[in-house]
Amino acid sequence: LARDMQSPDIEARIDRSLALRDIFGFRGTPAILVGRTVVEGDIGEATLSRLIELEREAGPPPVC
Repeated sequence: LARDMQSPDIEARIDRSLALRDIFGFRGTPAILVGRTVVEGDIGEATLSRLIELEREAGPPPVC
């Protein structure tokens, strides 16, 4: 385990995770981004399905 944690692949994955945490302001786990909605904490399947449905109804976000 300790040797695997030092591998370049694992280090790159951790770096990406930390960068995404900083970009989206995640403070802990679990956290997920559903379209334009940041959800922190545990959510049920029904809530996740509804968020996906709302994002599909809203369509793509405007382009900067």
